Amino acid sequence: MIIPPDPEKDPNIFSPSSSTPSLVPAPSEHSYFGTASWDGESLPPYEGRRRSRISLSADQSNRTTHTREGDVFSDENATHLQEMAERDPRPGLGLVIPPTVINPAYQRSPGSSLGSVTPTASRPNASLPSFHSTHPFHSHAGSSTVPTSDTAPVASTSKLWESPSSQSSGPSSTRRVLCLSPAASRALYKWWKKWRTWVLVLLVLILIGVALVIGLLVGRHSSKHDAGVPSPPWEDNDDNNSGKKAAIWQQGDSSNLTYVESRDGPSSTEGNLTNCNQFTSYNYTSAFSSLFTPFTTTTISTTSFTFPLQANGSAPSNFFFNAHGLGSSGTITFLGSEGNEALKQEAGEGLITVDVIVRYAGPQTLNDMMRICEMTRNDGGVGVGIYSPRRTDGKVSNPLFINPAYVPTSHVLIRVPASVYASAAPSTYFPHLEYNFDQMSVRFGDLEGVADMGSLDISNSCGGLSAGYVSLKSGNVMSTGSDVNGKWNVSEELYMNISDGSISADVILYDPSDPSDNSTSLQDPVADYTLARRADSSPPDKLITTNFFSSSGSLDIRYLHHPTTVSLSSVITTLHGPIAVHLHPNYVGPFSAQTIWGELRIPTPASVSNYDPIRQNRCRSLAMGVINVTANSSFAQYGLNETVLEHSTDTVTGVAYWATVNQQGGKRWVETLTVDKVQALAAATGNEVVVMGAGGDVEVTVDTS
Repeated sequence: MIIPPDPEKDPNIFSPSSSTPSLVPAPSEHSYFGTASWDGESLPPYEGRRRSRISLSADQSNRTTHTREGDVFSDENATHLQEMAERDPRPGLGLVIPPTVINPAYQRSPGSSLGSVTPTASRPNASLPSFHSTHPFHSHAGSSTVPTSDTAPVASTSKLWESPSSQSSGPSSTRRVLCLSPAASRALYKWWKKWRTWVLVLLVLILIGVALVIGLLVGRHSSKHDAGVPSPPWEDNDDNNSGKKAAIWQQGDSSNLTYVESRDGPSSTEGNLTNCNQFTSYNYTSAFSSLFTPFTTTTISTTSFTFPLQANGSAPSNFFFNAHGLGSSGTITFLGSEGNEALKQEAGEGLITVDVIVRYAGPQTLNDMMRICEMTRNDGGVGVGIYSPRRTDGKVSNPLFINPAYVPTSHVLIRVPASVYASAAPSTYFPHLEYNFDQMSVRFGDLEGVADMGSLDISNSCGGLSAGYVSLKSGNVMSTGSDVNGKWNVSEELYMNISDGSISADVILYDPSDPSDNSTSLQDPVADYTLARRADSSPPDKLITTNFFSSSGSLDIRYLHHPTTVSLSSVITTLHGPIAVHLHPNYVGPFSAQTIWGELRIPTPASVSNYDPIRQNRCRSLAMGVINVTANSSFAQYGLNETVLEHSTDTVTGVAYWATVNQQGGKRWVETLTVDKVQALAAATGNEVVVMGAGGDVEVTVDTS
């Protein structure tokens, strides 16, 4: 049996005498010129076809010279194929697998057969396939070749007619960045490709920051230009003042005050101006001279407004006073029972009388500078408004840069009917009294028996407040840059928030349901105790809230009157300054005291048995320890709880109460209570006092001291 030869195998492959390999390397695409610039693909389209036809003719003429034509195993045919491959610049259409080594560890050894095409375990070479155009001869013979050279043929994609800039023939063609080496250029390019988004974002932020800085500098320069130099503006601008720019207060000068309605007038919510600037000359012998002492060269003008009482004898439901602008400084006084007798007698009956006294030493006229008018609001409110320019004609808006002698100053006087001052009529009730000032000092006289406030709202950007005696249901006082002091009779709520100022307040907690109670007044410790008193076991049925806040200033809060029917909720705090809180002896319940950079003092209370509301000769006592903090209490709102208090280094808590004193056999002892027992008492219901200091000492007392 004859086994036909395998056309894919060389019969001389195992012959020791075979010196010429039967299989030849794959034709190189660089056969003619040894460069990728002249392979079949890189030629122009028609030039490649012409050369293919010439090559085919030459191959067919040479085939007849071989003696073993058709014998694929003959050396002559192998030599002929090798010659054809060397001449053919275009490999045949087939899958040419360049021997690109994936893993160099598996390369064949130098002693391996170069002609074998049998796959072995020692030659696991792999590469991506590359397609080439078909030579006519190879297409006709149906043969394919496998390269056996260690140098892999590389398919070129370059074109002769393409721009050389699109080719990358070697390291010399690598584009350099900033004169860097090719490797550094590639690294820089990779870094830019990865981080360019963040770099652009950073550049945008830098540009925004630069723009903001420039804007702030320009605004600062502009504000300095508008405000003028910080020198006394009343100095003359001559050669003797070293070039200082000063205000020249003459008609038409840029430092004058000119009222502009659209800029300086009231807003739509503030109200409408009526009956403006009805000035009369000031009578130096009038009772107004008791309010102030005028300067020698000051011009004084007055204007008056009257507001009738309502049918029930009370003041208008919404009674307000507004003062805005550079010329709104001065004082507003609510005349009390201690006031000048002539002023009290001159007040009209059935009316609220408001007088405005204007002092001015400059050359301008008041009509050009300001508006002092009666005002009305859509909600039915009535009042008085003082409106003046918010800046000078030279755009100076800071009053510190203006000579105060040439700025108008007003004194506003409020009076109730003369019969009220004479105690012939009940006090006048003001349902809502509102002050809204830019820079005005506020004074309340002794209004006990003169006026009672339902709601009092005071907003003062710059100015102090002094109250001889004010009775109100609820009060809200907000002021900046000055102190507040006075006596306040409160039946619902009192809230004070003062920036850069101190608060000194004597507080009377008042229960309208029991006006005859005089058992707790500190002014009369030996008062007659014949009035009926509540049993100590009855819980309070009314809550009064008092809060006092200051950003920088001392606080001195003293509770003068505390009925047993009233629960007190109070928060007292300041950032800079000492705090002194004096609770009334009738306060029973928990309290907390905190200071960060100061000392804390809670002295042992005195007995003060004469203040015992139930006349049992009990004595005041304290129990210190961690209190029970309930939800929604003032303690909880300011971050206090049992866990915090157990480990606190700046807060102390305790309870104040009346302790029973027992006597037997000539011995006397006090029954003390624990914190939990005191908080469980009915008298402690609703009571809570939170005292918080920072840069100052804190003192809390629970007796009359």
